[in-house]
Amino acid sequence: MKDKIKGRPLIVSISGGKDSTATYLHLTRDLGLEVELVHMDTGWEHPAVLEYIENTIEPRFGKVKKLKSKQNPGGMRDLIKRKGIFPSRQIRYCTHDLKIKPWQDHLKTLDGPIVSVLGIRKEESKARSGAARWDYDLKTGADVFRPLVDFTFEDVIETHKRY
Repeated sequence: MKDKIKGRPLIVSISGGKDSTATYLHLTRDLGLEVELVHMDTGWEHPAVLEYIENTIEPRFGKVKKLKSKQNPGGMRDLIKRKGIFPSRQIRYCTHDLKIKPWQDHLKTLDGPIVSVLGIRKEESKARSGAARWDYDLKTGADVFRPLVDFTFEDVIETHKRY
């Protein structure tokens, strides 16, 4: 694993949830790696999530770069007004417009090949049960690393307790 990331920037997406926080802790404390933190700000997060990132994550882990949609600076509200319909299970557009596109824009500002790190676990859902530890994103040209893919809920809680 270390050969695959040696000398490459590791960018961890922090959602404000237990898994992304455990991902940071595992990489930095267990494995001794340096990472950059980003948060995809959709303009729709609960205030408690933003408060957690600003008052808990940043003082302990360092600055979190907040990425926002350039096309929808007001976030989800702007996007809903522009589309004229709320997203649903059948009409999915918000993840692409508010998370993936800002992420792609951010990658264009960086030098060299990066490693995108996600706190996704197979155990979370049926949709994620087939997630691979390593993947390649053709759209961004980035390797995708999911270090917790085989972690259980208990493993995540234990990681939090250790640190």
